[in-house]
Amino acid sequence: LLILNDYIARYLKYLPEDLEDSGSIELAGEAIALQGAIDQAHRLLSPRHQEVPEDGSLSAEELLSLFLSQMKKSGPNNYKELIGALRTFGDMCLEKGRYGDAKTLFRDCLDRLKTLDEKPLEEHSIVLNQLGLAHRALNELDEAEHCYEQSLEIAKNLYKEEHENIATLHNNLGVLCRKSGKLEKARQHYEKACQLRKQLLGHTHPEFAASLLNLGALCYEEDELDEALVYYLRALDIWKATLDAKDQRLGGLLGNLADLYHKKEQLEEAEHYYRASIKQLEDGVGPAHPMLAAPLLGLATLLKAKGEAEEGRNLELRGISLLPSSR
Repeated sequence: LLILNDYIARYLKYLPEDLEDSGSIELAGEAIALQGAIDQAHRLLSPRHQEVPEDGSLSAEELLSLFLSQMKKSGPNNYKELIGALRTFGDMCLEKGRYGDAKTLFRDCLDRLKTLDEKPLEEHSIVLNQLGLAHRALNELDEAEHCYEQSLEIAKNLYKEEHENIATLHNNLGVLCRKSGKLEKARQHYEKACQLRKQLLGHTHPEFAASLLNLGALCYEEDELDEALVYYLRALDIWKATLDAKDQRLGGLLGNLADLYHKKEQLEEAEHYYRASIKQLEDGVGPAHPMLAAPLLGLATLLKAKGEAEEGRNLELRGISLLPSSR
């Protein structure tokens, strides 16, 4: 079971959907590792679970769900491993946009962490942060803020000095405060995160670019559009140089640029970036991911204003169907 947990964590990093699609993975070494993972999983589970098919047809998600079921039956000796598996499954649900499922799994993980005699503070802080992300995605802002603040308090006591996890928590609190309309507080958190990331990671690191993006988003909220554009373009340059072309963060940033140009009434540029954002996200996370809702709705509004009502309405309906509250 321990070996299986490790394999699951490794192959989920590379493969968001079914293991049968491993032929689409570009690097042969990764494809071999994925096939080894599914073979090992079947060897370990088959003796105890007759429902595991021999043809390798289980998806990554189904296999992990089965593994969790086995872990929950195995008693207290594997309690820490079960916590790790719950977190792995929660992270996967978060990545796939299944925020309600992620919230349930992270809460279960936290409840079990609280029962351990020796509290793993770093794990506790990380899971609280992940639960905060799920709450934020579901627009449960008070619950998200409570999780983030608890996580930050643990992290400050744990690390005693500047640390990348502290930067991440300042960043997440900044995102939350901006979403709640607390713009000055958001700026403080963003600037702290930006300072720490530049100091700890360097000025070409993807996480530093994320802080630039968030400062740009704050400027956008305050109608400082020229300043926002500078932040966005600088972040885009870093991410194009450092991220995989299908990384969903690129799609989100392209959508932000589209919104900015739309607000500046530069409609040709706005339409270009909306379409680029939609294509990038469809290629990266699939056509049914909630992240697509924003650029679809933005492009729909633009097209209807241009008199292209039919395409605009179709995009609007698709975008609405992808909103988290509709899922």
